[in-house]
Amino acid sequence: MFNKVSSFFALTIFLLLCIKNPVLSQNEDGVISEGIYWVGPTGMGLQVEGNQYRYYDESGEDYWRPVSELEYITEGVIFDGEDYWCLSTLPQPASSEIVVCSSEGWIAR
Repeated sequence: MFNKVSSFFALTIFLLLCIKNPVLSQNEDGVISEGIYWVGPTGMGLQVEGNQYRYYDESGEDYWRPVSELEYITEGVIFDGEDYWCLSTLPQPASSEIVVCSSEGWIAR
């Protein structure tokens, strides 16, 4: 009885940790973190949740798409086929210039 109960609790804890982990979206090249991504100082954003993502702007949100459409570049940077998107929590350089997302992360322009 003890082994069944402890196995049940261990499985439950494991599943809860997996559900709470914000870095679960696996792409063939790497791990895409959940969160909000930006290209720069525009009103556009890209939201990743689980295995899906969607674009948003001042006028609203777009429909959900599979995260497999995105290309993992490096930690906190993804490419959608047109633009590089940086995770909003990725450190930005201290600069008085405009900061935009690149394949290397945030850069000043």
